[in-house]
Amino acid sequence: DQQAAQALKQFAKKNRPEGARVATVCFSSETIPDKDEASNSAEVETDERLKKFDIFGHIDEERRLEIEQLFAESRAASNYEEMKVKSKRADPKKFVTCNGIEVREDGQRVIT
Repeated sequence: DQQAAQALKQFAKKNRPEGARVATVCFSSETIPDKDEASNSAEVETDERLKKFDIFGHIDEERRLEIEQLFAESRAASNYEEMKVKSKRADPKKFVTCNGIEVREDGQRVIT
């Protein structure tokens, strides 16, 4: 995972839009609190599970909560847990594949 994360960071760095490569001059006033204190309050220590998605070096609390909410909604609207239980009961020498995801009329996503 570490190599994949590093490769993804390198890819993002190489493929930034032209406007993002222009360096801007940053001015600060004396009324602004210490930069380290301000940045620490906005950033959260990245969980090991989320490090592979962190291609720019930091994920703020708001974005982390958004990712977790989307994940929970997606898992609740699918039969993933049922499929996991079913695959554990099957022969361990075989592996499970997903042929497709169907959406029923009630909105339930079904992995087949």
